[in-house]
Amino acid sequence: MGKGAGRVDRPPEAIAGAVGGRPHWGKLHGLDAAVLRERYPRFDAFVALRDRVDPAGVLGNEYLDRVLGPVAPA
Repeated sequence: MGKGAGRVDRPPEAIAGAVGGRPHWGKLHGLDAAVLRERYPRFDAFVALRDRVDPAGVLGNEYLDRVLGPVAPA
């Protein structure tokens, strides 16, 4: 293998994002709510539903806070 073989200059999520791709929710990714909001047309509707059914954030965690944003205060 040559020098730098196997090195990834751009993370796969950046490459996919450049062509409108979205992450698989069952796979690890580094995107946050701001980026995901741009990629999912109904993102805000989903977050509003989450806030309505779990207003206290009982089912939340650090990952969900990053990808969906924190639960909105009631």
